[in-house]
Amino acid sequence: MHGIDDGNDGPTTDLSGRRAFPDPGVVVSLRKAMTYGVVDEDNQPILIITDGVSTVALECGLGGLSFNVVVAAQRLGDAVADFATSIRACFLTREGRSLGRHRRNRRRERWQRRGSGNSSR
Repeated sequence: MHGIDDGNDGPTTDLSGRRAFPDPGVVVSLRKAMTYGVVDEDNQPILIITDGVSTVALECGLGGLSFNVVVAAQRLGDAVADFATSIRACFLTREGRSLGRHRRNRRRERWQRRGSGNSSR
């Protein structure tokens, strides 16, 4: 998921126990996570993520806004979108639901179970 480029193009499972990142210093529970967009004294954007117990601040750093910050923010956004898609798929699979956006047509399913009528109605 858009991690640090350590020269290893293989999937994460190929790292054989090595990780390209340190152990997490804080864990934010998604169940109660809230986000806040604020600006600092230099009018630079800061993203605050909190679950009421732990808080993380994502900021531009001492160098301020730069192309690298824009790229990193986009990479983070893409990783979060990928993560949300994975969580949704896992939840729907666990619940036995389809991945489509619309609910199943219950009337059609009833007709098909009964074996009568035209299911193309």
